[in-house]
Amino acid sequence: MKSNDDLHDASMIEHEAADWIARRAGGLTSVEAAEFDRWWRTDERRAAAVARLEAAEDRLRGLAHFAADEEFRAMLPVAGTTAPRIQWRMWMPWAVAASMAAAFFFTRPGAGPAEAPPVYATTEHGYQRLMFDGTIVQLNERTVLRTAGDRAVAELMRGEACIAVIAGAPGFSLQAGKQIVRCMAGNVIVRVADGRVSVLVTAGSAEIQAGRGEPRRVSAGERVTIDDAGAKPARSEQLAPAQMQEVLAWQAPLLPFAETRLADALDQFNLYNWEQFELVDPALGERRVNGVFRADNADAFAAYLRRERRIVAERVNRTSSSDRNSPGGVSILLRPAP
Repeated sequence: MKSNDDLHDASMIEHEAADWIARRAGGLTSVEAAEFDRWWRTDERRAAAVARLEAAEDRLRGLAHFAADEEFRAMLPVAGTTAPRIQWRMWMPWAVAASMAAAFFFTRPGAGPAEAPPVYATTEHGYQRLMFDGTIVQLNERTVLRTAGDRAVAELMRGEACIAVIAGAPGFSLQAGKQIVRCMAGNVIVRVADGRVSVLVTAGSAEIQAGRGEPRRVSAGERVTIDDAGAKPARSEQLAPAQMQEVLAWQAPLLPFAETRLADALDQFNLYNWEQFELVDPALGERRVNGVFRADNADAFAAYLRRERRIVAERVNRTSSSDRNSPGGVSILLRPAP
């Protein structure tokens, strides 16, 4: 449960963000724009508040579009007097601020039965790692992700996200611009920037679908880049393993082990990899391991175990396994060397 101080800080951030958005709508000087940029980039809570306000602002622009449409206005009941023309540019910032203040009031802890789905945002040099029912989502710097109520789908508003669906998980869908990216099992990098959506599958497969169009399947090693405005056709390319490792470099921390139990080391690797380590012999979990490894490089750690600890690593494709109780995906089975 959040303390009163936490609620007060959150309320202050919401009000400051609303004030900045309102000022920006009226026009900022270059100095003010730089100040605003520094303000939200130094705190992930501020970045999330700005993202929520911008989403509300987009919705209000949609209302402004309808109000300016002559056919739509002709459908409205005619009153005895002519209503004054609405100045959308003038009232929109304050309507956004009011809507955010109301959202904060009604969704704060203890205020009601429902809580608004959260918005996650990272600043420059800020990274975030999220869990969604068997799916690991890692956010690169300057990224904004808005979740849906069921947490099985989210919207990547800007930036880059790495989606890793572990074996047996129900899957995850991500809206990126006009595209829906569905990942049922595997590892997918999605990026939204400069009006383009990029989808790279590093393991497993994914589907991309725009509106009611036919879904497009993307296989491991393939990167598809889409002009979200539809001005250019989608571009597909195959990436070599070294190129994929370069793309993944930002989201793979180093795992340092010093006389660490193998079981504990495997728990950490399994958090970052679609391929899951499993111990055939539980006694192996007590062996000690040393070294520094990339969290996303299961192959390097398996090679270390074979070379230094006389442990055999065998890959098993669970989707083709005869064991009907086994989840889908790939496991790396570890057993003592003969």
